[in-house]
Amino acid sequence: EKINGVRLENSCRIDYYGDLSKNLSDGLSIINEINETMSKSGITEEELKHQRRLLNENRTLRENNQELKNQVQSELGKAEKTFNRWALFFTIFIVFVTSVGMTFDGFFTQKLLDSRMELNITDAPVIKYQDLDKIKQ
Repeated sequence: EKINGVRLENSCRIDYYGDLSKNLSDGLSIINEINETMSKSGITEEELKHQRRLLNENRTLRENNQELKNQVQSELGKAEKTFNRWALFFTIFIVFVTSVGMTFDGFFTQKLLDSRMELNITDAPVIKYQDLDKIKQ
């Protein structure tokens, strides 16, 4: 009984390793077919190395391009902050100058107007020059 059990185990192992060696030989034959196809198509190992090198250079260039884009965005952000700061100061200056101008506008307007101009710009009824004598009396 033990001998039959061991024979059965060995038979299973032999089948397993037989299937494994068959799969390995199938894989090797597929690799061999690929190599033959590549050699017939003119693709050499040197060309594959060149392609890998180009792919690596392309990846490196994409990474460098991304770094440069990030640097440009950073510099644009700094420039935008500077511009916004100057625009804010300029706006505050304009508001201040306008408010000061409006404050002093009324004062200087009153000082520069003479009495004849005052008559023309007030809501009072228009008085002719000849009527001034009547008003004085």
